[in-house]
Amino acid sequence: MDAAGNYSLMIGLNDFNITGPSSTYTGDWLEGLYGMASMSVLLDYRAGTGGTDVRAYIQTSLDGGATAMDVACALFTTTPDRRVLNLSANAPSASFSATDGTLADDTQHDGVLGTMVRLKVVSTGTWVNTALAGRVVVR
Repeated sequence: MDAAGNYSLMIGLNDFNITGPSSTYTGDWLEGLYGMASMSVLLDYRAGTGGTDVRAYIQTSLDGGATAMDVACALFTTTPDRRVLNLSANAPSASFSATDGTLADDTQHDGVLGTMVRLKVVSTGTWVNTALAGRVVVR
């Protein structure tokens, strides 16, 4: 609980070792996030050699995981990088298509957060010694 009496929870989303040819890595759902109003995500990208790019998708679900929906996409290239994203369920949102691993690079959809969240990573090219770690603070 913070000084204002609000509850928050820090959780590891997943750590992925990205090796070999183009691949998709999907983390486990973090479930039971009822009443989630916002989340801050830290993506720590440690670029190795080779490869072209890596996309990290933050996903949520409104139907118990049957439909994964992208709410953010961060594009990484061949340089190490750390990104911070903040998503809010309380922001106004126009309707959008529930995509799975196809949201446009470096975009996010505020206004929709379900009761679960996960990290999906899509790599392009052949990578060596590359990793991406995700952490989330849920409020």
